[in-house]
Amino acid sequence: MTMPHGTGWPYPPLMAHRGGGALAPENTLAGFRAAVRYGFSAAECDVKLSADQICVLMHDDTLERTSSGHGALALQPMAGLAELDAGSWLGVEFAGEPIPALANVAAYCRANQLLLNIELKPGPGQEAMTGRLVAQAAARLWAGSEVPPLLSSFSRVALLAAATAAPDLPRAWLTEAVPDDWASVLEQLGAVALHVDGQLLTRPQAAAIKAAGYGLLCYTVNDLASAQRLYQWGVDCLCTDRLDWPLAIRR
Repeated sequence: MTMPHGTGWPYPPLMAHRGGGALAPENTLAGFRAAVRYGFSAAECDVKLSADQICVLMHDDTLERTSSGHGALALQPMAGLAELDAGSWLGVEFAGEPIPALANVAAYCRANQLLLNIELKPGPGQEAMTGRLVAQAAARLWAGSEVPPLLSSFSRVALLAAATAAPDLPRAWLTEAVPDDWASVLEQLGAVALHVDGQLLTRPQAAAIKAAGYGLLCYTVNDLASAQRLYQWGVDCLCTDRLDWPLAIRR
């Protein structure tokens, strides 16, 4: 499925940050279960490559912060990563939660009608390879889905590689502040959306991005006043740690 800009934003107005926001270990199936339990219909996650080039969920280049492992993730094969504890750092109730492969996440998301924003998170020197292999895996794992996963990245190299590998998957460029050349960058990348820091976006920028026909997502928005302001500016989607938000925002 292609989603050229100007044809609408097919994702809901809220996405759970790193799967479970603040209520479950990030980038784990426990996180996605929490998102579904709290009524979310979309989530975001980070995907990197293991030493044997398996697509795996992890934000950091190293393992220490969110798992029982040590050293660079890119040096560990998937079999070793799967044995690590990626839950105890947040709470004893999550002890033994594994680091999932993208294939595990795809199966869960498709079974539970959970849409996904996959952030390409290349390890050092792995920009093109990560973009290519994650895009190929996503195209295969979500084949036939009505709404495909959205691939996003700060890395232009990764996004261009993803575009070559799986041109039908929609792509979004991640940035902090909106640069002056945002329109030319999105055109170069063939992107359908811009993902920006919600604290750095201005109302005129939001208006210009929407007038140009692009989707607009803001991260990581965790207070209701900011959320309401950004929605009023025309922002399509907020990525949040606050899984208790859906009912509050509807009200």
